[in-house]
Amino acid sequence: MPLEEKLLVSRKVAAEMLAISIRKVDYMIADGRLLTRRIDSRVLIPIDEIRKLARSDQPRRMAG
Repeated sequence: MPLEEKLLVSRKVAAEMLAISIRKVDYMIADGRLLTRRIDSRVLIPIDEIRKLARSDQPRRMAG
């Protein structure tokens, strides 16, 4: 199935779509910045959540 037709994707696919690591996806899930759906033992991320995150500006951390 083409990616455009999927409603939910794995953490790995989400990381690839956002050009970040799977670990960073996990941190974003833990922080509540990326919502998930659980189906059995699988953690899946709605495509709409990925698109919403990609459109939003992320605050930069200040060193210090």
